[in-house]
Amino acid sequence: MVNGVALEGSVDGITIVKGYFGRKKKRCVKGFGICKVRGFPPSIEDDLSPLERQIAEPHDDFYAAFLLDPQEAVMEIRFLEPVPHFEADFFVDEGYPGVERLLRDLCGYQQILPTLGQYRADREPDAPHGVVALDVLLGRRKSQK
Repeated sequence: MVNGVALEGSVDGITIVKGYFGRKKKRCVKGFGICKVRGFPPSIEDDLSPLERQIAEPHDDFYAAFLLDPQEAVMEIRFLEPVPHFEADFFVDEGYPGVERLLRDLCGYQQILPTLGQYRADREPDAPHGVVALDVLLGRRKSQK
């Protein structure tokens, strides 16, 4: 549990990310987009207190958990803090190669692509700051060396 958000479940992996809202190149004036995501090392999952301290400090970006369920081919984005300009409509209308490359590396797949389309973002008891579930296309698992 981080900042009131449940992270446990039957998912295969949890990736804690720090990202930036907005898409300046699209001159967005409403809604929220996600770009420039970077991951935290897996060891942060063992001790989430530094993350909670970072969330408590003033910042312009956001923290979220990406939870991958390979059985359902779904990736949940659970925001770990309030989202500015939160709206129920969540659009995936183009690929973000940098984010996709990061997710492939962190989640251990040769390919992981969100399905383009409109999704619904909700607030739930175990995700009070918002959660959205994206359909993803998963490639093969990378071989462990």
